[in-house]
Amino acid sequence: TLAQEAAGLPGVVEVLLGRIDRWPPEYYAMRLERVTKQLVTEPNNLELYDDAAVASDRLKRFDEAIEWMARKRAILDRFPENDPTRIEHEYRHLANLGTHHAHRWIANGGSGVDLADLNSAIELIRAAIDLNPEAHFGRENVQLGFLEALGYTRMEGRDNVLLPVSIMLSGRFLPDQLTAVYSDRQGEFSIEDGVSSLVTECVFQYGKAGLSRSILGSDLRIDASDLTEGLIGLMVLGDAWTSIDVHETLALSLIADESRLVMAQLAALRGAELASNGARSILFPNRDADVPLWFGESIAGFVSTSRQVDEYFDRARPLVEKINAERAAFIAARLAEGKHPDTHTDFWDGYREASLPRLPGTGAARNFRIGLVALCLVLVLPIWWLAKSDWRRGGRASTIIGVSFVCAFLYGIVWLGFTFTQHIITPGNPKPSERWNSYDTFRATMQSNQP
Repeated sequence: TLAQEAAGLPGVVEVLLGRIDRWPPEYYAMRLERVTKQLVTEPNNLELYDDAAVASDRLKRFDEAIEWMARKRAILDRFPENDPTRIEHEYRHLANLGTHHAHRWIANGGSGVDLADLNSAIELIRAAIDLNPEAHFGRENVQLGFLEALGYTRMEGRDNVLLPVSIMLSGRFLPDQLTAVYSDRQGEFSIEDGVSSLVTECVFQYGKAGLSRSILGSDLRIDASDLTEGLIGLMVLGDAWTSIDVHETLALSLIADESRLVMAQLAALRGAELASNGARSILFPNRDADVPLWFGESIAGFVSTSRQVDEYFDRARPLVEKINAERAAFIAARLAEGKHPDTHTDFWDGYREASLPRLPGTGAARNFRIGLVALCLVLVLPIWWLAKSDWRRGGRASTIIGVSFVCAFLYGIVWLGFTFTQHIITPGNPKPSERWNSYDTFRATMQSNQP
């Protein structure tokens, strides 16, 4: 069930439903104004340059964001090379500057005609990874993979491949074989009842392949669990929460990571919703617009509780939008009062957030086991009563043999029930993440001054 698969990844369901903390432009405008003034008296405060650059980025002023990073570079060069502060901020400078270049390239249309910003972003983020490979849950690795895939599809002209997500490939296929394996064979696949059999095959093969994934147009290989965390990092810390490509890639990584098909369906539903609202794949802008819908239906075909997931999504999404709207209204009122969370510790006083509906299947494993024990008791008690009566009549030997056989038989049923249904009632035995163990710690951990 969705509840059982989500147990090992607290916060991910909320992210897939769109419950991600976002701030209005006024928030960043106020921060930028404060930081600009503060830098006059604290020119060596490196974090302030990050704050200013990220605020500019959020305000879509990418040239200014890049200029702030240039100012930080000038100050950073004054620190000794072995200074711990410089080491940490070397990574931040590279990661932030690379992201600003990527955002500027996308904002300018993401064309293959001018790849200067995209190439700069790739070079800078690669350098950031070399300095700090584990930062932000491996987010930079996944970000780099997407950027290199964007360069590959633009340079090679392969921006119309009919796949749910062509960025992630199984280990059997190299990037330059993608067209030969899938695109050239599209005539062999059918579209029945609005579902592409090519998409279904892709989902099925992806689930059967190994955990390690190569990335289209890149030499990176990422383990599925690391890919999941990196994608969530992109969604929480950046604009990827509105990306069809990220949601579809996350769905496939969830399938490969502990076979979380139910959560994958939720990710696919969100991707299809984005598509229905006009969003399009940035990796493959000429891809058929119906692919996100086919993708979701293909995954739903593998999920026995797909109707419950659909109903939960339809019920929870409006509530999430209501929560987001109420939060935005609260923030707007506080900002209008001149308060800002950076400077006012009482900013959130009086704010209350509604809870999301319980996940489908909550307590299903417990109820199944209770039912199994109850069934055994129902079968054992009459036999015990008959055996007791037979014992009193002197039929001890037959009674002992009969009861032993029945107990062994019932034990076998229980053992088989717990063993062979384990992958059904707790798919893949999901374990709590080592990095966060609740949604509250998840949200706190994901906070960052990076775009």
